[in-house]
Amino acid sequence: MAKSKFFDPESRFQAALALFAELVIINILALLCSLPLVTIGAAAKATATMTAQLVREEGSKTIGPFFQAFRRHAAPSLAWGLIVLAAMLLALYELAVLNNAGIEGTVGMLLRAGLLSGLLVIAAICVWFFPLQENGRLGFAQGVSRATQMAVLYLPRTLGSLLLPIVALMVWMFMPEQRGMLLGFHLICLPALCAYIANLLVQPVLRLNA
Repeated sequence: MAKSKFFDPESRFQAALALFAELVIINILALLCSLPLVTIGAAAKATATMTAQLVREEGSKTIGPFFQAFRRHAAPSLAWGLIVLAAMLLALYELAVLNNAGIEGTVGMLLRAGLLSGLLVIAAICVWFFPLQENGRLGFAQGVSRATQMAVLYLPRTLGSLLLPIVALMVWMFMPEQRGMLLGFHLICLPALCAYIANLLVQPVLRLNA
């Protein structure tokens, strides 16, 4: 009896397995669509759209709708994606300069904390910006403004959405022996899983504010 329940298509195990498979597919599509780098924003928006549909238990297909979401109303997401990409590259450059210059101690710690705090602010806006772009109603400036407001108004949800990415970043920075495993997890499902968790927290608010 236990075995039959375990393999029952309606069981929680099978539902979790199906969800994992969907996240893997979405993640692969997102990584492929991000390869030119300049399209990273549109790929993030499509990932947010598809994981939002998973949260709402909508739709039965993944690949076609992903590319539709990738192309539809892409300009605001492309613009914000370029800003995020530029900020990340600048932060990496500044960190490399600090490391090469041998700036340590309190000054080095404060400078590094400032860089990471800036990236955290951008990530907090991303939590709301890409889901807000799903319906195509907001332009770039409106989307950034609204996302910033919601990131502050619903700070606990914002921080909850960022928990997994922060843990992954801490592992990368302070546990270099685990970087191979983390990279593999990233290639399999980490970005899509982060988007799914974010949508679990974001979608109830967006429904109330629709």
